[in-house]
Amino acid sequence: SKITVVFNQPMVPLQEVPADESTGPMTFEPPIAGKYRWMGTSTLVFLPDKPLPYSTQYTVKIPSGIKSVSGAVLQKEYVWSFETPRPKVTMRLPQDQAIWIKLDQKIFLQYNQPVDSTNVASYTRMFEYDRKTNQNNPIAYTIHSPTSEEFRKAISIQR
Repeated sequence: SKITVVFNQPMVPLQEVPADESTGPMTFEPPIAGKYRWMGTSTLVFLPDKPLPYSTQYTVKIPSGIKSVSGAVLQKEYVWSFETPRPKVTMRLPQDQAIWIKLDQKIFLQYNQPVDSTNVASYTRMFEYDRKTNQNNPIAYTIHSPTSEEFRKAISIQR
């Protein structure tokens, strides 16, 4: 991943593609280790040393006072934020609205990123609908990360 800033005027003189620089006019909160690279005269790219962690909000600041090639000065600090992706269920077995599910059947959830099963347990609830009382009754369950074989078997049953 990379973070790109495009200025409205040249910030560095035209030159051959420079080597990566260890410092630049951006700060990150929380801090991110990486290198800066100018791509042309007005586009600055920040290349993190390693992939950014999921579910993290970052604030980026460009301080006031930086100067363009023509001498124009950024009068006010420029600040923006972004967030890396949060966990999201990308597949579930059995599928939504499935009927005639056995009560001892395993349920599989696949996420867009690695998740800790203990964290999933704190955000997950299961209920059984009771037609007589028209209520959802909690069901006890356990959570674990499936083996590759368990997951392949579950997928093949659904097809």
